[in-house]
Amino acid sequence: MKSIIWKTINILQMPQAALLCFRAPRILLYHGATERENFFGIENYRQKHIPQEALRQQLQFIQSHFRVVPLKDLVTAWAFSPREARGMIAITFDDGYQNIFRVAWPIFKEYNLPFTIFLPADFIEQREPLWVDQLEYAINYSKKDEFKIMKNGNFSFPIVTKEEKICADAVIRRYAKLIPDKKRKELVEEVIDQCGVNLRSNLSEEPDYTPLKWDEIRQMIRSGLVTLGNHTASHAIATRISPEEFRGELFHAKNLIKDRLNINCRLFAYPNGQPGDFSKQTAAVLSEAGFDAAFTTEAELLSGKINLLALPRLTMDATKDQQLFLVTISGIRTFLRRMRDFLLARRLSSGDVLAENDITNYFDRQAVEYERSYSASTPKGYSFRIRRQRIFELLHGLPRGTKILDVGCGPAVYTKEFLDCGFEVWGMDSAPEMIRIAQDRFVGNPRTHFAVGRAENLPFSSEKFEVAVASGLFEYFKDPGACFKEIYRVLSPGGMLIVTFPYFWSLPRMWDRLIIRPAGRLIRIFWQRKPKADSQEFSKQKVIQVLKQNGFTAQEIIFYNSRFLWTPFDRLFPRLAVRLSKITEEWAPAFFKTGFIVRAIRH
Repeated sequence: MKSIIWKTINILQMPQAALLCFRAPRILLYHGATERENFFGIENYRQKHIPQEALRQQLQFIQSHFRVVPLKDLVTAWAFSPREARGMIAITFDDGYQNIFRVAWPIFKEYNLPFTIFLPADFIEQREPLWVDQLEYAINYSKKDEFKIMKNGNFSFPIVTKEEKICADAVIRRYAKLIPDKKRKELVEEVIDQCGVNLRSNLSEEPDYTPLKWDEIRQMIRSGLVTLGNHTASHAIATRISPEEFRGELFHAKNLIKDRLNINCRLFAYPNGQPGDFSKQTAAVLSEAGFDAAFTTEAELLSGKINLLALPRLTMDATKDQQLFLVTISGIRTFLRRMRDFLLARRLSSGDVLAENDITNYFDRQAVEYERSYSASTPKGYSFRIRRQRIFELLHGLPRGTKILDVGCGPAVYTKEFLDCGFEVWGMDSAPEMIRIAQDRFVGNPRTHFAVGRAENLPFSSEKFEVAVASGLFEYFKDPGACFKEIYRVLSPGGMLIVTFPYFWSLPRMWDRLIIRPAGRLIRIFWQRKPKADSQEFSKQKVIQVLKQNGFTAQEIIFYNSRFLWTPFDRLFPRLAVRLSKITEEWAPAFFKTGFIVRAIRH
């Protein structure tokens, strides 16, 4: 199906039209290039090493349609004169594979094109294979029919067929990117032990897993075409380690590159680089360490007001097909991805709420994406963040030591701020995976307590808490009153409840109900897609009434998240939608806001 779409788009000359109309600068991300045509088993199944002839064709196209400049020149132009940056393109390679020198560099020299390599310094210095390659190699060459993981849960993976091996590698790799770095190392070692095959002892025989050598890097630098950037020392994901550990990774890599090559790297690329893999905190560490710019793997062109410490790049993995390459480099693939997200983000009609077990299962599956969405540069991410900001404004002034219950805590997205306020925190969620992530994030902290449970039957004693927060929860229940009764039970007399709801009379939500959702149901039927969990919407009067019936008095109501760019345009132009929301948040009337927060007191 995808190949038909790419072919149709190219027949209609849409990439060429997009390149003529939209001259926004862009940054490309490659990993490697290979002269090999055939691979054993699942090796390179993600196609991060593209064939050398495909690379040659791509560079020919790039040279004829863009101004190819060194990465630092593009960053400087974009920072100080965005108009001058129009039509510019910069090329980067992540990870420092030896095939960059052996296969890619001769082609770049032939066309006299500059590029930047982001080095994980220990990969070069210690010649320790990257963990993603160790994982792929162990599963690919294992002689076993299955392997089991015991330390990180009891899981069994069949690996007889190529499809089973791909599935096992994809599942474990994705999971490993989401857990703390120490646990990730333990997991990879366990898989290697279970599979009985180790890339470390076979690295010299595997050309596309091998790292660059310092002498090869020196030779490329002397050509004047190659510059270097920092990619941490061990390829650790920035948000899976502490700020101190991240700082240590940066300076270890920086000092090692300085010592070996006499180069001071001032550019950085986030390992993995997806939303959730970087944050304001990691950006602050980079700024303090003297870096000028940092790069993600978010597939966007440079447009609007973009943070220099979170610049997007178009990933060129799996673009050996020329049609897919054109769709990617033109930005059409990015546009189509937004469109796809809109079409597949099916919403239920008001009142058509999933069964309770389905809700639990849905959020169990979505635990990681839910956490990532809080830092995403999207309207949804902004909505989450402004909601959190307003909640903490209502909590301002509470004494340290306050016992607070976070009902539906998810992966503990509010817990750090609760702790910063001096509170003692109890988090409860019905999704076990949410609680597991929360426990991993705050393991050993005596002021945090997490439990799996349901809002209608809270696993806590009566009158235990002084404050309860329920953010983004009650809209998933047909009878929120049952949840309020339980919260009433566990709150002490005079205790505070802060609860959020989607606003029924919001114009953006009315537009969704009347136009978008009916269209969504038709598309869902056509594609035979199951709906995601979605929410009921509430009027202010209904919430006040339900609270009163269950022993609470509403004292303050705050509306939040103004939305002037509605679906599907908020998904097609997310940065513009977020910018409009920020500008209008303080003065927009309630009917332009999508949610409201109630502060209530227990009788």
